[in-house]
Amino acid sequence: AYSRKFLTVGALGVAAFALIGAGATATFSDSARATQAITAGTMNMTIDSQEPGALQTTDGKTVTLKAYGPVGSEFTTGPQKVTVTNDSNIDAKMVRLEVTAPTSNAELRDSLYVKIQSPGVRSPLYDGRLVELQSSVSQFITGQPLAHGESMSAIVTFYAGDTKPSLPNGAQGGVVVPTFTVHYTG
Repeated sequence: AYSRKFLTVGALGVAAFALIGAGATATFSDSARATQAITAGTMNMTIDSQEPGALQTTDGKTVTLKAYGPVGSEFTTGPQKVTVTNDSNIDAKMVRLEVTAPTSNAELRDSLYVKIQSPGVRSPLYDGRLVELQSSVSQFITGQPLAHGESMSAIVTFYAGDTKPSLPNGAQGGVVVPTFTVHYTG
């Protein structure tokens, strides 16, 4: 009888230890997850002009306005409209306007004036010497946002004389090619 009680108590002890061990090693597990796909957009800024004689490259990255001249010491090209379009699928911001003016005659280049206007705005965005345009602190020069699918136009007039000084005598026979490059980020 002693051995049966001993075996019963021993069996119960082993079962108790087995249950304790089973409870100590049992764990619950679960998980949760969040994902998000991020797709980079594509920049595609184009430029165009409907001015007579304007030529646009097939990729839309360059527009060349019709050559003007020969001019006298006082002249104006008249207003010429150019339009930049954000054909991207992302918004862009103008970060810099680069102005170059390759020339055969520095006196001609240095004596040219340029007026830049925004359609529908009475005051010019810039009205001064071409060689000083790039260093202007105008909001037009320092950056403007351009949403995807939107366009921004500028009316550009090159001139000398009238309310500004005329071209100097040393400008005769010169050729200058003002070039504006507008840099964007997006």
